[in-house]
Amino acid sequence: MHPKCSACGVPLRRTHRFCPNCGAPVGPPVAHQQGSPAGPGGPALQVSPGVDLQEERRLVSVLFADLSESTALGAQLDPEELRRILGAFFAALVRPIQRYEGTVEKYMGDAVMAVFGAPVAHEDDAERAVRAAAEMQSALTLLNDWLEREHGHRLALRVGISSGEVVSGLLASEVQSAYTVVGDTVNTAQRLESIATPGEVVVGPTTYRLAGRAFEFEPLGAMTLKGKAQPVEAYRVVRPKDESAAPGSTPLVGRSAELALLRRSLAGAVLGQGRALSVTGEAGVGKSRLIAEFTLSLGSGVERWTARARSYDRQTSYALLAGLLRSALRVRQADEEPIARAAIEARMHELGLNLDLATVRLLLDVLGYASADFDPQASRRVLVEVMRNAVRRQVALGPLLIVAEDLHWMDASSQAALQDLVPDLASLPCLFVATGRSEWEPRWTSERVELVTLDETESRQMIVRCLGDAVEPSLLETMLLKSGGNAFFIEQLAHSLQESGAIAKNAGVWVGQRSLALVVPDSVQEVLGARIDSLPAGPGHVIRAAAVVGRTFWDRVLESIIPSPTLTADLDHLMEQGFLEPRGIYPEVTHAFHHALIQEVAYLKQLHSHRRRLHVRVADAIKDLFAERADEYIDIIAYHYARGDDDAKASAALLLAGQRAQRLYAIDEALAYYRDALERSARDPAAIARACEGIADVQGFNGNYAEAEASYRQALTAVDRADDRGRSRLLRKLGVVHQITGDTAEALKTLTEARNVLSPGADREEALVLLELGQVYWQRGSYERSRETLLESVDRAERAGADDARADAYKHLGTVASLTGDTGMAIDYYERSLQLYEARGDVSGQANVLNNIGIVHRKEGRYPQALEAHAKALAIRERIGDPLGIGTSRNNLAQIELARGAMMEAEADFAAALNRWSSIGYAAGVALAHTGLGITAVRREDMETGRRYLERAIEEWGRLGSRTYQSEIERYLAEACLQTDLATALMWAKRAVETAQAVHAIDQEGIALQVLGTVQASRGDTADSLTALERSREILRRTSERQELGRTLAGLARGYVTLDPGDPRRSDAQSLLAEAEAIFRELGAELDLRHLEARVAAMAPGAGS
Repeated sequence: MHPKCSACGVPLRRTHRFCPNCGAPVGPPVAHQQGSPAGPGGPALQVSPGVDLQEERRLVSVLFADLSESTALGAQLDPEELRRILGAFFAALVRPIQRYEGTVEKYMGDAVMAVFGAPVAHEDDAERAVRAAAEMQSALTLLNDWLEREHGHRLALRVGISSGEVVSGLLASEVQSAYTVVGDTVNTAQRLESIATPGEVVVGPTTYRLAGRAFEFEPLGAMTLKGKAQPVEAYRVVRPKDESAAPGSTPLVGRSAELALLRRSLAGAVLGQGRALSVTGEAGVGKSRLIAEFTLSLGSGVERWTARARSYDRQTSYALLAGLLRSALRVRQADEEPIARAAIEARMHELGLNLDLATVRLLLDVLGYASADFDPQASRRVLVEVMRNAVRRQVALGPLLIVAEDLHWMDASSQAALQDLVPDLASLPCLFVATGRSEWEPRWTSERVELVTLDETESRQMIVRCLGDAVEPSLLETMLLKSGGNAFFIEQLAHSLQESGAIAKNAGVWVGQRSLALVVPDSVQEVLGARIDSLPAGPGHVIRAAAVVGRTFWDRVLESIIPSPTLTADLDHLMEQGFLEPRGIYPEVTHAFHHALIQEVAYLKQLHSHRRRLHVRVADAIKDLFAERADEYIDIIAYHYARGDDDAKASAALLLAGQRAQRLYAIDEALAYYRDALERSARDPAAIARACEGIADVQGFNGNYAEAEASYRQALTAVDRADDRGRSRLLRKLGVVHQITGDTAEALKTLTEARNVLSPGADREEALVLLELGQVYWQRGSYERSRETLLESVDRAERAGADDARADAYKHLGTVASLTGDTGMAIDYYERSLQLYEARGDVSGQANVLNNIGIVHRKEGRYPQALEAHAKALAIRERIGDPLGIGTSRNNLAQIELARGAMMEAEADFAAALNRWSSIGYAAGVALAHTGLGITAVRREDMETGRRYLERAIEEWGRLGSRTYQSEIERYLAEACLQTDLATALMWAKRAVETAQAVHAIDQEGIALQVLGTVQASRGDTADSLTALERSREILRRTSERQELGRTLAGLARGYVTLDPGDPRRSDAQSLLAEAEAIFRELGAELDLRHLEARVAAMAPGAGS
């Protein structure tokens, strides 16, 4: 029994694609749309069993079509007749929607809204929507011819299409639940329809990008749409592009072996050795790009027939074969039937073939024109025979290349025809190349060419080619990780990042402008979203949950959040389909997503609320499964809680993660964790206080003391008044900030308050407060009071059993003794401190004390003992993996080597310190190492290198807000300019003196005056020079800087010998030289001795001044 046209009821033949009476398109029903709506007010969307209607975020294309001119028609017709006509029109309009597997979401008066991509996504939903719209316009034209004949009236259709993200799912009401989509994309589609003129299809920018390879568009410019804050770029659909349209400009990278094989195969075919090749690989791997490169390289002597299977044509008989016939017969897609018939006849004449009328009618039927009622088996025999004869006649004229692409979507009728045709090509000068996904298997004998993803080198090369310029290393690595070597993903990611502004050029190099996490191009979402939707329910549920766990995930965690007896089978299915791959079985069975973008698309499909709930379950599972290793996994636990909907759990985990990062000197990460914890602690004052304290600790570590002070004060505002120990701890830390920044009066006040708020019995916290008070007193020059306070700290620590605080107190007592010149007592206290640290097994504390012992020995000029102490500290720090401490020890060793004149060794140790501190992002350490490297370069008279390092260092210290080393850098900059630019040298020398005086660094002032005197002497300002040097001598005799004192004495001697014979200071020159030489010999300062000998030689009689 013949089916009937749904629009007018006329009987149809099997081969009809359009109703011969009213022109309504004829197409097969689709799985998720049972039946056809009767028109406005028709039934709601129906879906087949097994289709998942859960709420999801989806990339869809929304089509909004509106019939116009129906009001005038209604004025002349009975309502019943009008309803019948409109029903026929709407039925005809719905057919293309059904054909391209869209869903009619609702009718609104004379308008219909359809969605492509929900509830089931396809790889080309935007293209399907545009094709459906174009066919709707064609169908309306045919229906209008009938309507005009019957009623003298024509209707018009305007269509708008917008692609973008929506939330889809069942929307419940008191009466019933309905599947619907919501989002701005829906509104935009309706607004685009409103600006279309009758007969037009207008699309938005995303649809234009996604369907651009299949259609030609005319830009309409930025249009102001009702309800939209910003203008929207709009485009009018012009026509479909031919199959043979030139490919895009995507660069071909790699594939040289495969390209060579194709060329050898064609060369063999030219000699009569026909061949069939099957080029296979995953979606986006580059099959089409390889074929395009191959065909573009061919000369005009090779005939090419090409066709591509379409996902929406899998149920259309001979769809692929029709494409090959169009190419062979040179019939264009847009040709009307008379033109197509003429083209067939002309091509047959060219090939020397005579076709009877019935065969021509069959060809036209397969190509979508006239209809013919052929037996299916007979049709196949005729079509294969036509193709076979056409091939034979064509190869008699020259070699032939036949390309059939995307055969994983090939219809069954075309497959059967090719099974008959391809084997005949082996004896002909013809190369047949088919392409398909990896899972596709040809039904004929062919050589398989499997394309794999690009390797890392090729991927890097393609990223750079796509972007056209150099790429920042971190951005390049991110793009490599996201794309996984897939050529299509690389191309689309590069274009998407450029268009969205996520990357920008800086000095000719592409750099990231913001995080690229979850940046997925729409085109990639279409492809991967369709693959995910094609999964059965079980694997589909698993892949979504796994996407929340992460790119790599433990099976046990997945089992905890979605317990299922089929989980193992579901994971196996996902691996078979190329979504996942195994990563390991020990100590945990682990899987990973094959591509990062697969994970991201599966993640993005889920509602924010669902993801947040699932993240909490993932974190709970990891905590439970790895309870004994919670600290090791706190980063990933915090990651999931931070993305979850439980503020209390998120705040607690983020604080723990921040503390761990701080212990590991991952300072930037620690600060980020603490700030995230603060954001999630809005309703918990105690958590706010802890987060602010952590932020302040990190800010202080980085040298951002003003910010640290503000954060400690914020913590003090939040902390519970009853928490005396917490309050005291915050006040103590705030006092330390004041101490570091030189405000010892405020430090003293704050630390005193920290002690006063403590309740009796808080001995440990009191001991720590007293420690800091002791440091303030010595900074203020109250060494005796400092000693008394530190001894009191020892007492409180003993009462509390806090050996760690007692060890710290002894360490500080050693420093006070050192400052007062009692180096013996200093070493004694340091030894006590060292013993306590050793008893506690506190190797970090041991290293710190050894470091201080080394500094005492260095200042006293006992370089061998200093080297020994610093070497021990370094060994400990290397053993425990303390990068901050290792850098400190290397820096201290370099200081000794610099003082002894061992420049190469000093430079190597400064460089090692720089490497260590850079690795942990310790900005102050980096600046300190640059300072040392600059000083070393100046001391070995490489002034240009020294100047570069020192200028970089002074800039870094400035960013950190620290002036500790500023005077030292400025005086060495003066030395660096001494030989080439005396004016600049004088400027730096004066700044060095001013800086030292401003920060009350008396020893640095003495050294800076020494350099100022040297510069003034070089300028011939003898009087000013001697004044500066004499003041330098006065200051340095009161300090432990003996080496610098020797240098000042040597400079004075050089100045004194230039004085008039009557000046009594002239006779002091020799004694000053002798004293300087004694100091240098005692210290083993070989470089200074060599410089001194040169000065003595210059001062000898006859040597000149």
